[in-house]
Amino acid sequence: MPGNSKERNVVLNFKMDGQVQYANTLKQINMVMNNAAKEYKNHIAAMGQDATMTDKLLAEKKKLEIQMEAAKKRTAMLRAEYQAMSKDTSTTAEQLNKMYGKLLDAERAETSLDNAMKRVNEGLSEQA
Repeated sequence: MPGNSKERNVVLNFKMDGQVQYANTLKQINMVMNNAAKEYKNHIAAMGQDATMTDKLLAEKKKLEIQMEAAKKRTAMLRAEYQAMSKDTSTTAEQLNKMYGKLLDAERAETSLDNAMKRVNEGLSEQA
């Protein structure tokens, strides 16, 4: 990605401990999402068999919140990059098509996370 606009490349990501850090590449955003999943798995493993369904759902909700925030930032970055590339006359059709595919993948991932969050929220409502 071109480094023309620092604003476009700087993204907030939220760690499990609630601290805000800056991620300025898609690779870093993906790392945040993967780390959230790993921390969730470790948390569930540490809870063991004695954990209630509510505790497990709350842990999953926290993971999904972090991943959804990162996914929204990733989609916004890809959309901005796609729009910039579409206006750039030196961009080839192949490059533009590849970026469009990445944008569609990011949007699909965001939708999947949203559906998972709805499932978790419904599960928490049933537990209440």
